[in-house]
Amino acid sequence: MASAGDVSLDELQKRLLTFTEQLESIHELLQTDSENMEYINIAKDLVEVIRLTNEMIELKMNGKGGEAATTGPTDAVAAVPAPVFPEDASSTVAELKFAPGTMVEASSQGTWYPAFIESVTDMNTYNVHYLGFGSKDELKESMLRAISPDPQAYADQGDVSVGMRCEAKYYVDGQYYVCSVTETTDHGFRVLFDGYGNSEEVPLEYMRPVRETVPSAAAVAVSQKEAAPKVVLNKPIKIPENLQILPTDTEEEKERKRKRIKSIKSLNRHKNYENERNLKQQDWKSFQSKAMKKGFKGTGALSRRGTSMFASPETVDGRVGVVGSGQGMTTFVDTRKKHKRADGTAKSIY
Repeated sequence: MASAGDVSLDELQKRLLTFTEQLESIHELLQTDSENMEYINIAKDLVEVIRLTNEMIELKMNGKGGEAATTGPTDAVAAVPAPVFPEDASSTVAELKFAPGTMVEASSQGTWYPAFIESVTDMNTYNVHYLGFGSKDELKESMLRAISPDPQAYADQGDVSVGMRCEAKYYVDGQYYVCSVTETTDHGFRVLFDGYGNSEEVPLEYMRPVRETVPSAAAVAVSQKEAAPKVVLNKPIKIPENLQILPTDTEEEKERKRKRIKSIKSLNRHKNYENERNLKQQDWKSFQSKAMKKGFKGTGALSRRGTSMFASPETVDGRVGVVGSGQGMTTFVDTRKKHKRADGTAKSIY
């Protein structure tokens, strides 16, 4: 360790410049991770070293020699260990898969939830904020994944406004449902799903315009000739384990879980209604498909595609409501056998 007399003014100024640059770098890292205790402790040590170095420089510049000038601050500067600055900290941050401010999906008890990355710790873990729940957690990188891009999703925040109708993905089953935008939040939007009554906070990546598909006449004709497609049944949504009410939960947490469970049950009830309706439609389509394959065009009086009795008559003498009116009597060939008598007359044989 260098003594007080060995430390020159130039050396002290170089140290002061180095410590100041390191403190600026630490402040930049703290902007992305303000709760990192390692960075905070390094910053405190740097502030103390800079203060002592400034005092020693003032003593050197004022020309105060002797033992009083070479003790105290100089020994204190030498006694305080130089803080170990993490030189590879910037490269570590650059190698992270997700940067702070990114919207991702976070796994919790087997369910993927939309989440916002608030900061990154020195252990390469992420502080995330769950959308719609208001809760936060510290997760490893393996518990996060990027949101699957949807080519039809809105590209800009300005494309969405309060009151508009769109489609939003429900995190429980990953399906899109028609909804209305009710509110703008810090990390996305709050929407109200049509027919289900539950309100959810979703990121912009979960939203897209309502798709309106109008089949062409040719497509309808082809679909009628093809066999009836298989019915698609909607699977019920399983209630996540994290929504189970625990004795340790607060009243606010219990109420929040009850609302979530109620919305999931409501969604399952509507899915059951849709399944019953789809099954009935499938039975009718299957019946029509079998009839077309066998060549049945109808049965009974409805199969006779003749002229309506209420159609306008072809002549002025015809009357509406009388079948064949104005066309005269129907002529037909007498097919009865006739035998000639001896006198030359014919006798009909029935």
